[in-house]
Amino acid sequence: DSCLTVVTAGDYDLNGTVEVTDIVSAIDGIFSSEHTADSTFAFDANNSGRITVSDVVAARKSVLNAQQYDYSERNIAIADMEYKTMGRTVVDTDGSLYFDLTASGLSFNTYCYGNVETTFSASSAEWITVIVDGKENMQKLKSGTQTVTIAEELTAGKHTIEIYKQMEGDHSLNLHSVTLNGEIVEAPKNAELLIEFAGDSITCGYGNVVDPTVVSSARVTDGYKSYGAQTARLLGADWSNVSKSGAALVYKEGMPNDHIPTIYKQQSYQKTDVYAFDRTADIVVINLGTNDAGVLSGMSEEQKKEYFRD
Repeated sequence: DSCLTVVTAGDYDLNGTVEVTDIVSAIDGIFSSEHTADSTFAFDANNSGRITVSDVVAARKSVLNAQQYDYSERNIAIADMEYKTMGRTVVDTDGSLYFDLTASGLSFNTYCYGNVETTFSASSAEWITVIVDGKENMQKLKSGTQTVTIAEELTAGKHTIEIYKQMEGDHSLNLHSVTLNGEIVEAPKNAELLIEFAGDSITCGYGNVVDPTVVSSARVTDGYKSYGAQTARLLGADWSNVSKSGAALVYKEGMPNDHIPTIYKQQSYQKTDVYAFDRTADIVVINLGTNDAGVLSGMSEEQKKEYFRD
């Protein structure tokens, strides 16, 4: 990344003007053990290809804001922090945040430094996508309760952290707490646009990732890289993904397929209470019929008519 140091130099030798020697003194102060000079590190925050005045102002504001926060180490229960959810999530009976649908997750803002750890419970092995200040990485979780380091060696200041579930609804996660050196502040704002995607394995992203080190790998889906999540990000929108491999549009008794119209009414794939729809999607994209076609193959025309009668 492009990076510069903005140095605030005073008239150190008191000769009435700020000269090169004063700037050198200020630079020396930045790299001294006392770090007495006033400095700001700016980067190309708006991806314009260069560092502009607005980048420097934003960086300077971040430094001044950072000085207002307490950087003590603390463990914060999810119930006691502000966060933004993406997709369908449920506050569980123990106060933790539950999510099972692919590409569901949360984000939060923090003023902190050093490492950030999270405590998860996973119903089985699971993969998550973690994004720290726009930089993406993947983490593998094992079955059971565990503490996972999701960010390392952060500089003191403001950071935005996002966590998204990669795999499908057969696997579930509970996020219990976050441990960091600092404070969690006001959550990221909702985007103006919310797009909901309902469908089968195509919408899940099934097959968009393969672990070549495992002969028979359960990790074949990355919801964060599904077409729905990518489309929403390109449009600057929030997303919700209600999908399941093998799901069909029509349900008949004895049919093995999941039924998306039923799942769509639920809180999540495994949480069957009625979903509150507390935020209404602006756009709903439905991609179904592939698995219905599989069921229909070999049927007579009369059988097909009967299949769709209801």
